[in-house]
Amino acid sequence: MTPSLRALLDGLIDYAGLYPPTALPLDDAAARYARYRSGPDAWMLGRFILPASRLDELTPHLGRFATGTPLRLSVIAPSGGELPEAVAAARAFEAAHRGLVVADRFEARLRPEVIADRARLDGVIAAFEAAAARDDGEADRAFLEVPIVGEGWRPGLEAAAAAVAEHNARTDRPATGIKLRLGGEEAAAFPSVPVVAEVIAALRDAGAPFKATAGLHHPVRHPAPEYGAVMHGFVNVFAAAVLAHARRLDPDALVRVLGEERIERFVFDDDGLAWNGYGANTREVVTARATFCTSYGSCSFDEPRDDLRAAGLL
Repeated sequence: MTPSLRALLDGLIDYAGLYPPTALPLDDAAARYARYRSGPDAWMLGRFILPASRLDELTPHLGRFATGTPLRLSVIAPSGGELPEAVAAARAFEAAHRGLVVADRFEARLRPEVIADRARLDGVIAAFEAAAARDDGEADRAFLEVPIVGEGWRPGLEAAAAAVAEHNARTDRPATGIKLRLGGEEAAAFPSVPVVAEVIAALRDAGAPFKATAGLHHPVRHPAPEYGAVMHGFVNVFAAAVLAHARRLDPDALVRVLGEERIERFVFDDDGLAWNGYGANTREVVTARATFCTSYGSCSFDEPRDDLRAAGLL
């Protein structure tokens, strides 16, 4: 495997097996995650995602993670977006299972009235920062979901990106980021390619990192007739984000990267990644992944790997 592909995929997939369309029982999801993290592709695996309300249900399954590194969690805040409550629950769970679990990522869907009010938005971020402070160890991070489908999404995204970037600059660390939902269980949940291109460019310009979720089961754009839509590809999205970060590509160029349906057009070699004349070296891929395009949540860890293997990339 080339260093550039390894850099693009390293720790990329947060496992969300509890969520649709897979929607596994917790015991099954935990068993699969334990198997994945001891397998040959564990280097691609990120955190285990679960709601704060189900943390205690994980207790009977922690024996699966008694050896090796601690189980890393990304905790979903309640539907109202109460991050401090989610952090408190996660801290209590960590304390009860010290050394077995690290819950250092949090995700929350912002309410429309919060997105529309900069003072309230700043308050949500400040409340998370206060709740998530640690005496030592790697700092916790929160990703705030902002809608990018339907009419009038841009002002909310730009306001949230500005709030995130300004807070991170004040604290001198990437404490917060934006969460992008790129699919769902109906066609209307899939933002268009031009919208995703504009969003990536806007987040890049603001200096706001992001994670993605939903609809990214396949490396490149892929028909999803069950939803009457075309799924975005995770190689499209993350290669586009890397190139946006490294080469300042404008939305028109990003549309072309995001719309690519042939995996062989993405070239990964010892020097870096390239698509149709645009390129980024491996160091730039590593930097973009660390500071801008962090990961994505997927209810399947098998489908992405199966497609990469079918393409000869794994």
